[in-house]
Amino acid sequence: MANYLEGLVAAFGAAVCFGVQYVPVKQYEIYDGATFQWFMAAGILLTGFLISLAAGLADVGMPLEVVFGGLLWAVSNYVVIPLVRLLGIGPGFALYHFVNLVVGYMSGRFGWFGLETLKGEHLWCCDIGALLICVSFIVMNFVEDELEPPASNDGASAMEGRLEESFAHVGASIVSANGRPVVDPTDAVVFDPNTRHVTTLQQFSATARRPSNASFAHSAREGSSFMSSNAQLEAALNVQEPNPAPADDNTPSVGSRSADRVLGAGLALLGGGLCGIQAIPSDLYLNSHKNLSKITTVLPQCMGVWLGATIIYLLHASVARLAGNRVPHSVIRPAFLSGCLWAIGFAGMITGIGQLGYSVGYTLDAVGPIIVSSLLSVFVFREISGSKQLFLYALSLSLQVMGTTLIAVFGA
Repeated sequence: MANYLEGLVAAFGAAVCFGVQYVPVKQYEIYDGATFQWFMAAGILLTGFLISLAAGLADVGMPLEVVFGGLLWAVSNYVVIPLVRLLGIGPGFALYHFVNLVVGYMSGRFGWFGLETLKGEHLWCCDIGALLICVSFIVMNFVEDELEPPASNDGASAMEGRLEESFAHVGASIVSANGRPVVDPTDAVVFDPNTRHVTTLQQFSATARRPSNASFAHSAREGSSFMSSNAQLEAALNVQEPNPAPADDNTPSVGSRSADRVLGAGLALLGGGLCGIQAIPSDLYLNSHKNLSKITTVLPQCMGVWLGATIIYLLHASVARLAGNRVPHSVIRPAFLSGCLWAIGFAGMITGIGQLGYSVGYTLDAVGPIIVSSLLSVFVFREISGSKQLFLYALSLSLQVMGTTLIAVFGA
């Protein structure tokens, strides 16, 4: 019983870390994710080393199979952004988490890849719990669809409201030594990649017709003001600027949409599947070395993540270089902090898996972060409003809680 409770506590701590890991980058643009995932991997590696050093495990070794597991997670992490762009936030994340849960749960349930088979007197209750969680992802998909902003006949007014809200937040957070705002949000500048002109917020909002074609630029250094000249701003922007499409090509063809869905579904299967098995090498290694601490594999796993992220970035940057494109750089410290939270979460997850078994431990830490991030979305960031949206959100969360409870109680 003591080991069981220890596993639940570790799994709960991991769920919290995984659920809040992207909060530091919530207000920043991560672009295509290539540099973001590398900065994040740097935070993962450093934190993994510090955890191993504090536990006296830094000299245990670097099992290649565990390193390979970290590399699998790096690939899974990278494909999330393109699959969301192809399928949309709701369907993309729902399918990704669906595959992740099914692969992770089934691997432990039936002893795939050499794992210990899930045991218990009423395993059908665990299966029902997994089914409830899968249904919750479908319900969550409808909630995400409800989050799409309604179409407005007055594009300029809608854009002005969004711009003023965005810059008001940034302007209020940048202050001088005497406490006065350095930036007046209404004097902020906007860069339009289609015209390559820099205008003020008021000028742009008065003429904006296509909100998605605008990029908002501000200084990357804390405490500095917004760029105020065309030359300065374009020098600071490191964003690939696509050529504007002809007016008659704005609507994608049916064949193009179908191809996007097929490619997005393939990426969801790849990313979710890899995420579902990335901790298996670590669990197998610990099962064959039962005298070792459960967090022995944290550093090798983190090293694998860093190696995978480095290879991905080098390949991405090389292809972009050959194509004549620039690789946009995301913020460093928020991405680094996200990586630190992930490494702490992995230490808790692998401890929970060791005490609860792979099906139970992994499922708790696959669904728990979704519950945590959902609660933050509703009660902290107020991203969900309206009775219908809140009802669907509550229904999805209830299914997830019931499902994880069934698996935790009846699985061993």
